[in-house]
Amino acid sequence: MMSVLIQQNKQIIQRVSKLEEGASKKKKNCDAIEVSNKIRYHVRLAFQEKVTAGEKSWNLDLDGPFTGENLVITRYIRTFVIGLNGDLENRDAIVNSAIKTYFESKVSQKKRKRKNPEVGKQIARNQRRIHKSHRRIKAFDKFVSTPNFTKEVKEMYKPALCPEMMSSEDEQEDDEGHRFFLVHKPNFRHRRFLKLLQIIDKAYDENCSKRSKEQTIVRRVGPNSNRSPPKHLSKELEDRFLVKN
Repeated sequence: MMSVLIQQNKQIIQRVSKLEEGASKKKKNCDAIEVSNKIRYHVRLAFQEKVTAGEKSWNLDLDGPFTGENLVITRYIRTFVIGLNGDLENRDAIVNSAIKTYFESKVSQKKRKRKNPEVGKQIARNQRRIHKSHRRIKAFDKFVSTPNFTKEVKEMYKPALCPEMMSSEDEQEDDEGHRFFLVHKPNFRHRRFLKLLQIIDKAYDENCSKRSKEQTIVRRVGPNSNRSPPKHLSKELEDRFLVKN
């Protein structure tokens, strides 16, 4: 009889422990800081702009983005994001959380690169397309101002300036050790889209700082890419900007 009671007590204790553990997890989830996609995007954009400008990136071997030399770029990101979101409630905690998450994603990428160099190349390729997309959207908004591109037209065209519509670039070195990017243009882009990119890039170049121009890495045209077009464009954008098979 005593052994049965002991066994029952153990089962009760186990059930109570599970309930307490579940309640604890729920509390943590309720207390977790919610970070919007807009804030995450601004963190990525600030980081990429800083690194692209030639500034030193995070040291991923350090214990987080708020440690030692990492504070230099982290402070810049904080100032950049808060400047765009000044009316955000609990902004310090939210921005710090977004920065920490992005840092951890960089650490995970580094680990994947070590395990498989090809994964690292693909990650770098994707990041360059993302940066190119962000730069062109920003230039389109800020520098392109002609009667043909009203605010409504710009808003309609912006989804087409997504990373999937950008050319891919592979980093290479010539015989003298100079870096350059080999550009692979996707075959699915219509000449109307290429014309739009020419207008945006021309406007960007005309307003680009001398320092940025000097830091631009040489691009060389390589074989075209046969990758598939994006699936998320509207029917109107597909008809205007994609080549029909």
